[in-house]
Amino acid sequence: MEISKQIKKCRGRIGLSQEQLAEKIYVTRQTVSNWETEKSYPDIHSLLAMSLLFDISLDELVKGDLEMMQKEIKKVDTKGFDRKAVMLFVAMFLVLAVLPLYFLIDNWLWLIEVPLIIWMLVLTIQVEKFKDKLNIHTYREIVAFTNGTPLDEIAKQRRKRRIPVAISTTIGFIAAFAAGILIVWLIKHVL
Repeated sequence: MEISKQIKKCRGRIGLSQEQLAEKIYVTRQTVSNWETEKSYPDIHSLLAMSLLFDISLDELVKGDLEMMQKEIKKVDTKGFDRKAVMLFVAMFLVLAVLPLYFLIDNWLWLIEVPLIIWMLVLTIQVEKFKDKLNIHTYREIVAFTNGTPLDEIAKQRRKRRIPVAISTTIGFIAAFAAGILIVWLIKHVL
């Protein structure tokens, strides 16, 4: 990535240490170090702050990286990520649905619950690793901004995507717990 070289070069040109740069743009020294060693990519707000501080355009700061970002956005396997996210949701649903059964068969239920919780934790780790591995969210914001989309519009689009996920997740958790309670009630009163 060109951005790591650009940050080092511009920081050196104005005589700032990593710590001094970090203070000026309100991030940690470790964050600056991660950018310069290509462990992570700066978000759009940090890029804009550095652009102003270094007195260069955003295009100049990220030169060479825009094409790479567009290629990464196109090639990312969102289907694999979506599949894992759905499996994680199913695992959480099952954990919550089985939970009320503790009132009936508390001695043996751990045989069901523990593997479900382990599966859920493994999926959570995989989803988080996938998110960390790819800077797609940041790349999309930078590409959108360089194409003329205002920052407030980018933030609004991000919020729109989060709201349906939060609502569906909440509804799913409530439905799972309600299903578990219904199962317990049916077992106690019907069977």
